[in-house]
Amino acid sequence: MVICGDFNQLDTKEIENQLSTTKIVNFPTHEQNTLDLIITDLADQYLPPQPLPPVGRSNHLSMFWAPATTTSHHQDDHTTKICSPTPDSAIRQCGQWLIQYPWTEVLTVSDV
Repeated sequence: MVICGDFNQLDTKEIENQLSTTKIVNFPTHEQNTLDLIITDLADQYLPPQPLPPVGRSNHLSMFWAPATTTSHHQDDHTTKICSPTPDSAIRQCGQWLIQYPWTEVLTVSDV
């Protein structure tokens, strides 16, 4: 599981405890603060994230998070999930929502 993004000052301890995950970003991403996080239960399968310059007009660093070449993950550790196809009615309902949603606030954002 991977949860990532700009968490501002959100206390993530409850998320980490409930989902048995850890924060793995250990460098400031905005000025002197670590606001952009990667919270995961896959830390042993990836190298530590590396800071990269901001993208576009953002004032937050971006980051590169690469898989490890060898992992401690065992092939026999897996879960099989059977999912039913999404019904056409649900796809149409989602499409209607996307068409009718007032996207103005998203389209007019000047700072991402």
